Amino acid sequence: MEERRVALVTGAAHGLGAAYAEGLSRRGFRLALIDVADLGATLGRMQTEARAYRADMTAAHEVEQAVAAIKKDFGRIDVLVNNVGGFPSRPFTETHPEFWQQMIRLNLDSAYLGCYYVVPGMIEQRYGRIINIASGTVFKGNAEMSAYVAAKMGVIGLTRVLATELGPYGITVNCIAPGLTDTPGARQYTDGLKGEEANIARRAIPRRETPEDVVGAVLFFASDDASFITGQTLVVDGGNVRH
Repeated sequence: MEERRVALVTGAAHGLGAAYAEGLSRRGFRLALIDVADLGATLGRMQTEARAYRADMTAAHEVEQAVAAIKKDFGRIDVLVNNVGGFPSRPFTETHPEFWQQMIRLNLDSAYLGCYYVVPGMIEQRYGRIINIASGTVFKGNAEMSAYVAAKMGVIGLTRVLATELGPYGITVNCIAPGLTDTPGARQYTDGLKGEEANIARRAIPRRETPEDVVGAVLFFASDDASFITGQTLVVDGGNVRH
């Protein structure tokens, strides 16, 4: 079945999004990729039909247009991976309202808009797999990340509500919460993964987390093996339980 299904991955130009797309392609999914950055490198690694769409996932009209174009090109969207996000950090006293709203738009509104414009088609076809990407930070309350953590906790809340509403239509909605992962974006926001040694030391599996470590969770939730699992959040962080 998977070779006939279409997966939409947002923020697919690099890092985790590119890894998710590549993994889904290996499983036979056709790919629709969205980003504001150039998607050429990701497209070059796809093993199945794949097309790129430029859209800012925080801008409703751009998301609406991109989803309409994808449905015109592919006929349907079966899997949605809401991957767009970013986590620049700053102390709460320096988290001015403009920065707060920016983080909410980037990390929560982007997931909402992806769902808002994709869900009607899934309801019509009575099938869908929605996979939202949150963060392991929501369970730890990392200092100087109030806006990011609040937004990602909102993603988990959105996941649970949509799972309840959409289950009768054959749509599952689940969430993945990765730990600090070695990606270009993470290096940008964390000054070259500053403090990573301490983070690794807290893991039950004491090594650096890579995008490939998270791909399996996405493939599982996108598959029929997870057809009776919904509203769940799976933490993929190497067992970050030691203090």
